Amino acid sequence: MFYDSNDGAKKTFTDNLDLGIGNKIRYRVQSKLANGALSSYTNELGYDVTNGSADIQYGTMSVANIGWNALFFKNKYLQVSPAIALGAPSNANFSTILVPRAKVISSSTRTNIQILPWSYQNVSSLSKEESVPYLIAPFGSSDLGGLKVMSNKSSVSGAWTNITFASPFDTIPVVFANQIASGTTFATIVRVRNITKTGFQAKIMKESTNTSTLSAEDVSFIAIAPGTGSIDGRKVVVGRTANNFVGFIYKSISYGDSIPSPIFLAQMQTCNDDPVTAGLRCLAVADKYATVVKQRERSSGESTVSSEMVGWIAISSVQTPSGIEQSKDGSLLSIFPNPVRDILHIQGDGLKNQDAEIFNTVGVLVKRIPVNENKIDVSDISSGYYLLKIKGLPSCKFVKY
Repeated sequence: MFYDSNDGAKKTFTDNLDLGIGNKIRYRVQSKLANGALSSYTNELGYDVTNGSADIQYGTMSVANIGWNALFFKNKYLQVSPAIALGAPSNANFSTILVPRAKVISSSTRTNIQILPWSYQNVSSLSKEESVPYLIAPFGSSDLGGLKVMSNKSSVSGAWTNITFASPFDTIPVVFANQIASGTTFATIVRVRNITKTGFQAKIMKESTNTSTLSAEDVSFIAIAPGTGSIDGRKVVVGRTANNFVGFIYKSISYGDSIPSPIFLAQMQTCNDDPVTAGLRCLAVADKYATVVKQRERSSGESTVSSEMVGWIAISSVQTPSGIEQSKDGSLLSIFPNPVRDILHIQGDGLKNQDAEIFNTVGVLVKRIPVNENKIDVSDISSGYYLLKIKGLPSCKFVKY
């Protein structure tokens, strides 16, 4: 309950949104009648709030309809407008082909997100909730823990448009591009191709049987150098598949690393069967891989597709421990690298003749090993999060991958 009144003259009520209470806020409303009885509840309403720092924000939005859904920026973009990138939606409504779109409502405070079915399907509602991953970055140059990020917008129509980066990349980046005005009432999708170190081509696509002319509108893009980086203490991996990898059969994309509970965005980097209109859907997202498929709109009755190269980014939803802990008496324990693959180096007072104990997240002792030359071998334990304990020193968390 956030408002209760017996004032019959009051017809409206305004409530200030609290963006700090969570990422997914849902509510229902009912009215108090003149006799004091309560009306039935309305349909569920709500909004989502981003995760992330002041510069780059990210997350996964839950969508249960084909209308526009509000996504508020936890940190406002007061100086520079943001680019919006949407990944492949989930596939809960597997019999309906859906594509995601964005519409910036306020460049400083929020955007709307929609997943829209192609018109020929005559779908007006969704039976199951879908999820749409998103990445938001300010126009200009950013950084993801050593990975170069370039974001901007360009006017794009139904014809291929050349877009040039403000500064070239050292390697060919992964490009995520989306509409941020979405002026049509019917489904559309942005496709990219010919990505180089200096730029790429993009165009907006619609159903093949739709005879409407697509006017030029703003398309934002986020280009990221491939590799391993970080954001807000969370591991980030950016990569691309081989060409002709993802087609009409589900294919699994390996991150080459373990990413705890990742936020996974994927978009096609090629357009091998232009002018076929198609998008991606995501069947599953796991700690080491995600499974995606290319879905063609079938208004013309055709269903064949060519396979594509897919670019992706996986962002851990769990912060990586720093590897430095201090007890109340001032004793320090420092470990590195963190995350670690094999040898974990340890620095601290009184390590000589000590045993290190490693516990998993449910408190089970996984390994006890002497600390020799200030290092221990953890190559034989499974990937995951662990707690390192050494007598007389503070406990320290680490990630094994």
